[in-house]
Amino acid sequence: MCTRLYLLTYMTEKTKSVFPAAICHTAIDSVMNIPVTAAVSRDALTDNSLWVGIILMGLVPTLLTCILLTARLTARKTAE
Repeated sequence: MCTRLYLLTYMTEKTKSVFPAAICHTAIDSVMNIPVTAAVSRDALTDNSLWVGIILMGLVPTLLTCILLTARLTARKTAE
């Protein structure tokens, strides 16, 4: 819990925006719910909706955040 808080605070401070941290928070929560979802239903792991949810709610926001952060940091370095 504390490590996540430090990471999200660091992201907010570095980017001067709450949006990358919010996207990352959503991705982390989505991934953390996978074991709970799998435990609820025996067919949850074979159901395609679980995997679509993992990809859409977890991987896509994480990749988008990484791309946006990289672009923003590159723009700052070239502006200096």
